[in-house]
Amino acid sequence: AGNNESPFFSLQLAGGVTSAGQQNIKLVADFVKNKGFKIKYGDTDSLYLVCPEEYFQECDTAYDNGNGISKEKYWNEMVKISMRVMGEIRDEVNEFLKEDNGCIYLKMAYEEVLFPVVFTGKKKYYGIKHIEEPNFDPNPDKPFIRGIDIVKRGQSKLFRKI
Repeated sequence: AGNNESPFFSLQLAGGVTSAGQQNIKLVADFVKNKGFKIKYGDTDSLYLVCPEEYFQECDTAYDNGNGISKEKYWNEMVKISMRVMGEIRDEVNEFLKEDNGCIYLKMAYEEVLFPVVFTGKKKYYGIKHIEEPNFDPNPDKPFIRGIDIVKRGQSKLFRKI
């Protein structure tokens, strides 16, 4: 509705859709914060969350600062926990949106866990994507990079690789 070449062009409608989207993402942000989640990154239509620490207590105890389970097993367990918890909070958010909006048409999706992840600025981040299972050996030909301009000259070998 915001494209002036569209037969359905309506600036007011486009503005209303944008405002409603902003309002809903703010409602969701407040909802998850009240549940103890931290927002690592938020955009107009997405949030990247960090689970409350209590979800990782058993895993942290098993790791015991490197004296227990291996770091690889620790990371795998952290990702598995994050996947489970993000699925649960997604369902809670969708129920909240249904109650708030009075319909089932607006839903929050859970797409992936990024770990490790680096946020370098607004709409600029990269990391290892875990979708259904932890995957610390991703396809090097398809790195998960969003919004980062890659300039090869004068960059470190690591930066060129990612």
